[in-house]
This record gives sequence, C-alpha cells and structure tokens, in this order.
Amino acid sequence: MYQNQIRMLVALIILLGHLAVFLSGLMLGIFGPLAGTDVVQMIVMTLPVLGATAFAALNYVLANEQGVGRAYKVSSGFAFIVVLFPVCLLSAIFAIFYFVYIQVPGMGPDNMKVSLGGVETIFGSYLGAISSRLFGAPNAATST
Repeated sequence: MYQNQIRMLVALIILLGHLAVFLSGLMLGIFGPLAGTDVVQMIVMTLPVLGATAFAALNYVLANEQGVGRAYKVSSGFAFIVVLFPVCLLSAIFAIFYFVYIQVPGMGPDNMKVSLGGVETIFGSYLGAISSRLFGAPNAATST
C-alpha cells in the first residue's frame, strides 16, 4: 500500500469508528441501562481522540484539495500496525458497550467509564505516535 492510501484508511477507520461510538453510546442510553449523565460523560470522554483525528485529517484534505499522488510505498508491517491498532481499540470500545448492554456482572456505568478512559488513553497515545507520520505536512510534490 502507499502512504496516502494508508493515511485515508486510518483516518476513515478512526473517524467513522468514533462516530459509531457516539451513536452506539446514545443508543445505549436510550435502550440500555445508562442514565443521561452517563451518556454525556461517555461522549465527552471520546471527544478528544475524535477531535484530534478529525482536525488532522481535515487539515490534510484541505491542504491537498487538488489531490495527491501515490507518494511512497509503505512496508507491510507499518500498514498492518497502523490499521490493526485502531480496529482493535474500536473493537474494545464496542465490547465494553456490549458488556454494559447485556449487564455483565461488575460492568456497570462506572466501570464502563473507567474502561473507556483506559482505551481512549491508549488511543490518544497511538495517535500521538502516528499523527505526524500520517497527517504531517502535505507532500511538496503535489504543490503547483
């Protein structure tokens, strides 16, 4: 895969994944055991990662309005890690929601918030590690 393909794929996974987290959290509040304040706290916890990714991806898209070339080919290990990591983290978030929804003993709203806080902290660390590599300065080769 090429860098720009990986960049767009990772941005889409994180952006669409976090939007799905919002919708799932709202549904958990409407149809599940969460109170209104629990839902608001859950949404506020996921905002920093979504905001950071959205801002970086939006800046990249706006800076490259005429499109970008393929850039360079990335190693399969790099592609695997930067795609697999957000998929695993989003899967962990949805697993937490599912456990709360089916009311697994010991997984109430308070434990959900602690678990989400841990996963989102790991997500933020992941973004810190890859954001400059994926969403750094746009390619100079595409400027006119």
